[in-house]
Amino acid sequence: KYSTCCTHCKGPQGPHACDCGSKVALTSDSIVSVRLLQATLFRSFDKFGKMDPFAVATWSFGDGSSTQIGRTKSAWGQHMNPRWDHLCKGVDYCGSGDSLHISVLEENFGGFGTPTFCGEARVLLDELLSSARFVSTGMMSSKPCRITLKKRGEETGTVEVQVMRHFPDPK
Repeated sequence: KYSTCCTHCKGPQGPHACDCGSKVALTSDSIVSVRLLQATLFRSFDKFGKMDPFAVATWSFGDGSSTQIGRTKSAWGQHMNPRWDHLCKGVDYCGSGDSLHISVLEENFGGFGTPTFCGEARVLLDELLSSARFVSTGMMSSKPCRITLKKRGEETGTVEVQVMRHFPDPK
């Protein structure tokens, strides 16, 4: 058994063996930030006019607790292709078991009505972090990743996210 940087790594022969060792050395406390980049919705959830979608990100910890880490602004008039480029607040990350839950909703009546649910996605943080590479000293970043949105079993779109992992300087 190897000490690996994530649940998807297979040790020295794994998909990112070239930098696995340095990741393993840094598996202690770090801060992970999530960027909600954009979404593509496969159909309209608004009866009249263009949709004004927004997204809510929730971090679910391995112990079952959760916290909302971000809510994008409504993408006014962007209908089925909202672009947010929203950076959520960072969360202390100490290992595997945590997941990210993203809900996409559509703003109604300028924010005065009840939002319409468009779909949701859940993904393990280990899965998102498995593609992360060092971009500078103490900072890793993943490539943008598309995650499928679903509503009652129906695929309603995709949402694109990116994760960054920051390792504080050891003192």
